[in-house]
Amino acid sequence: MNTPSTIFFSLLQRAVGENTSLPQKIDADTWQKIYELAKQQALLGIVFFTVDTLTEEQRPPKALMMQWWGMTERIKQQSKRLNEVAEKVEQRFAADGLRGVVLKGVGMAALYPHPLNRTPGDVDLWLESERKAIVEAIRYVDKVVFQTDMEKVRPVKELGADAVFVGSDWKGTDAWNQYEKDFA
Repeated sequence: MNTPSTIFFSLLQRAVGENTSLPQKIDADTWQKIYELAKQQALLGIVFFTVDTLTEEQRPPKALMMQWWGMTERIKQQSKRLNEVAEKVEQRFAADGLRGVVLKGVGMAALYPHPLNRTPGDVDLWLESERKAIVEAIRYVDKVVFQTDMEKVRPVKELGADAVFVGSDWKGTDAWNQYEKDFA
């Protein structure tokens, strides 16, 4: 059955080296649905690699093909920029004596046949060090203070801190809202 999702998965399989069959002709409406599915799954560039290898009869309409090509080129540029940033971040940590590994995102893209076609996301780093040393290595951090109790206002006022960073897992709670008032 040639539904948009089955054709999408066939295109994706081809992009990673599998030899799957495709219909000889795919109508414009189906191509639009395939494009939207690839966009939703952040796989536009990966699937485009396969689409670009199809025969003229199998390809999407010219307008969609151009749109897809343009988005793929944008993805490639974003990937290049993110790769440069990831490299600089890794070099910065290395210069401070912190060993690390790029995970997910940039690191995973290297496993694809065309790494730059993978939609970039965030850069996750694993660093071999204690959390305090990692945070201290950040250029804009003046001092790292461990939290020893749930009191947040007193230490901030005692230290004269300009900014405080905490996880957002409790954002919107009564305590969060009260701290925002206290720090205002």
